[in-house]
Amino acid sequence: MQKAPSPTSGKFVILGFFLLLILLLLGREFLVAQNPELPTQPPAHFPSYVDTTVGSVQGATLGRMLFNDPLLSRHQQISCASCHQQSSSYADASKQFSEGDLHRKTLRNAPALINLRWKQYFFADGRANSLAATIHNAVLDTNELNSNWPLIVERMAAHPVYTTKFQRLYADGQINEERIVQVLTQYLQTLNSWRSTYDEVMLGRQQFNAAEKLGWNLFQQECQSCHVPPLFHGAAPITRVESADQSTPTPWRSVPTLRNIRYTAPYYYDGSVQTLEELLQTHVLKTGHGQGQQRSGQDVAALKAFLHSLSDAAFINSNSY
Repeated sequence: MQKAPSPTSGKFVILGFFLLLILLLLGREFLVAQNPELPTQPPAHFPSYVDTTVGSVQGATLGRMLFNDPLLSRHQQISCASCHQQSSSYADASKQFSEGDLHRKTLRNAPALINLRWKQYFFADGRANSLAATIHNAVLDTNELNSNWPLIVERMAAHPVYTTKFQRLYADGQINEERIVQVLTQYLQTLNSWRSTYDEVMLGRQQFNAAEKLGWNLFQQECQSCHVPPLFHGAAPITRVESADQSTPTPWRSVPTLRNIRYTAPYYYDGSVQTLEELLQTHVLKTGHGQGQQRSGQDVAALKAFLHSLSDAAFINSNSY
């Protein structure tokens, strides 16, 4: 004769199920607490992000390690940080062109990496519309890291630190191209600059001095149609005239940010201008606007004072991730 199931056995099954569910939820909360999302709220005077994807602290931290690791280059001699130094607002200090893995010069001056979550177009010609595309370009370009993804994945899979970090970040611990690009992207998303004098003024916590105020007024009259505040880069690529007779346009020229311009010399995509004074004296001619006009010394000084107000010392000294 079969023994009838105890009426309490079903209760234990239900209780066990709920205990398991609670443990799973607590485990999830613990993991989230150990790897919180990156902050997503920009300051009040900034627009909403263009790139709305949300990374994590662990992902950004791993991305920072990779950004500074020569492992990404074919001969392990240079890293992303070799050409994008934090002390130069992630440009290449005082170099017209950077030197890649094969000791070849890059074709353009290294851009500053600032507020990238608000950019829609990347590279001087605006040909890319994502950070992932810029990472792929840097890895594969023979003038830059000169590498390939299978080689990088193989190296990282044999590296005890990276294997441990990927296991903590991803449930299966697998290292692949997509995930490497993801964590590098998450780190690049943290390179946000919004703690300058200009920002303090916009937030009502400070005032421009006389020279900065004059420069700000001049900037609004002459410059902001291309370098749009508060980000001071272009909203979209523009057609720019560069020929001597001002007749041959160069299409799809993206407008770089002016934030931290104090730290990012030399200037222009060809790195041909060494000082901010020279930039301000010649820029009206370079762009083809106001041909034949030259700024006065007072205007140059005022514009320089304003552009210096875009300097964010905390950004070039921060070590958050």
